[in-house]
Amino acid sequence: ALWVDVEVKGVQSFEPKDYRDLRTKLNPVGGGGTDMRVAFDYIAEHDLRPIGVVVFTDGYTPFPEKELPYPVWWVITTRHIESPTGKTIHWVR
Repeated sequence: ALWVDVEVKGVQSFEPKDYRDLRTKLNPVGGGGTDMRVAFDYIAEHDLRPIGVVVFTDGYTPFPEKELPYPVWWVITTRHIESPTGKTIHWVR
């Protein structure tokens, strides 16, 4: 997990054994003024090779201008915002 606002504020790694209690293991840091592009820059700079990325956001962020070399699912909590790249999933209560 990458915790991002205008920079990467935290990094967490999990093993399959952690998934059952993942909610209790998440340690979010940062907040406000989000620019999710820095997460994708971090992935490239650290030569990470994800099979896919899930981004949880309110959608008030600059989006990447081109498709990334892996699938990206944007879980956006603001109904009227769509990502121009990847796949948008709206999670609205």
